[in-house]
Amino acid sequence: MTDRNTFLRDVIMNTIADDYENLEHITRSAAELLSDRKIHASREEIIASLQELIDQGYAKAYLLSPKEPHSKPVVFSMAKVAELWFYLTPKGLRAVKNTDELRTSGPSLP
Repeated sequence: MTDRNTFLRDVIMNTIADDYENLEHITRSAAELLSDRKIHASREEIIASLQELIDQGYAKAYLLSPKEPHSKPVVFSMAKVAELWFYLTPKGLRAVKNTDELRTSGPSLP
């Protein structure tokens, strides 16, 4: 079993493992996986976990554009968090757990 914060981090990593995702999508997808464990995470907690993942080299923040270059890595900014997209780095891809693992490895139910 994992603790709540580690589980939240793992859920977010799973959410951004296969494509660039914005905060709205991450929040919605994380809520679905967390609800299996009767866990709620606030938007602020999700943002803090994203920032931690970036600080530890597991993820990067990007600005996306229809023009070249389509994705541009940027410094994480709380002021622009709603405009950013997130994706795992190679380090993050090596550490990510799949959805089935998450459904069976989360913290104990209350």
